[in-house]
Amino acid sequence: MVVFVAGHGMLDTNLDDYFVTHDFERERPNVRGLSYEQLESLLDGIPARRKLMMMDTCHSGEVDEDAIRTPPPLRR
Repeated sequence: MVVFVAGHGMLDTNLDDYFVTHDFERERPNVRGLSYEQLESLLDGIPARRKLMMMDTCHSGEVDEDAIRTPPPLRR
């Protein structure tokens, strides 16, 4: 089974990834957005032996939290 998701994506303040739905609220992505964990749990409930989920959304790759939270070095 192959699932392909394409559209807009957004990170919340905890750097959790959300698929932007039609009624998405930017200030509260967890209310109307579809989290990666929710998508993953939908797949877990399907009894296929092999599953592949591909996402083509903004921020759908792995986030390097250290790079985001650490300010860049000062230039001299």
